[in-house]
Amino acid sequence: MLRRVAVATVEAYKEEKAGIEIMDCIFPHDPEVNFEITKYPGVIIINSNLDPFEVIKILKRCFVSLAYRVVPIQKWTKASIEDIIEACIELAKYVADKNTTFKVECNRRGRVIKSRSQVERAVGNEIIEKIGCRVSLKNPEFIIAIEIIGDIAGVSVSPRNMIWRRENYFRLPLH
Repeated sequence: MLRRVAVATVEAYKEEKAGIEIMDCIFPHDPEVNFEITKYPGVIIINSNLDPFEVIKILKRCFVSLAYRVVPIQKWTKASIEDIIEACIELAKYVADKNTTFKVECNRRGRVIKSRSQVERAVGNEIIEKIGCRVSLKNPEFIIAIEIIGDIAGVSVSPRNMIWRRENYFRLPLH
C-alpha cells in the first residue's frame, strides 16, 4: 500500500529534480514510488510501498546530489504538541528502555507550532518520564525525528544511522 514514508529536505526550488533523483534510486525496488512537493520550499514527501527504513537503506547506496537530508517517517499525526508526544511515546516504547539514550530533532515548517525547541523539550521530558530513557545529544542510540509540515507532523524513532544525510558521503574514506 502506497504511503508517506519519508520527508526529504532538498535544494529549494529544485524539488522536482530532487524528487526524480530520489525516485530513480527507489524505483527498481518499488515501481509505484512517487513524491509530493509541499508548499514549503525545499521540502518533499516520498510515497512508497516500502518500509521507511528500507527506503533509507536504499538511498544510502545511491548518491542524491540535490537532497540534504531524508528522514524516515513511521507515523503521521496532527501538528499539535499533545498528538506529537503521543505518537513519539507509542513508537519509543517498542525500542527503548531505561538504559537507552536518545535525542529529539524537530524541523518545523509553518506556524502551527510555536517553536521546534518547545516540541523537542516537551517530547524529551515525556520520554524520560514515561519510558525512563536518558538524553545524549552527542552520541544517542536513537533519534526521535519530528518533521512538522504545516498542520501535519511525521514522526520516527530510529537508530541514529537511519537518517540519510548528504554530508555523510563526503566523509567516506578514500581507498
